[in-house]
Amino acid sequence: MVFEMTKHRVCLWCGNGFTPRRDGGKRQVFCRSVCRRGFDAAGRRWVAEAIATGVLTVRELKNGPTPTRALVPAIASPATVGEAAPQPPVRVALGAESGNAHQRAFEELLARTITARRRG
Repeated sequence: MVFEMTKHRVCLWCGNGFTPRRDGGKRQVFCRSVCRRGFDAAGRRWVAEAIATGVLTVRELKNGPTPTRALVPAIASPATVGEAAPQPPVRVALGAESGNAHQRAFEELLARTITARRRG
């Protein structure tokens, strides 16, 4: 069976295809409430583990994520044939680098968690 991209979606949690509801509201990303609750529970467990290991603090959690709209510095590379020359670097907003530190910490925690679960 071939799904039309506009009528069918894939559940973010279980990966099964589903037809989204038509009664309005937010864009549906889970096929059923069990998947939504599973996603929420896994997120709560991950946050609790991140706080327990010191990767995340309650203060950081309360303050929310750092803004993602900050522009990162441009990487200078030679232009290839038919490509425009690179633009000059753009200044990064103060504090934007800290977002990268949080991302690295998240990735390190995720890697440790996966490794620990494979061993266990």
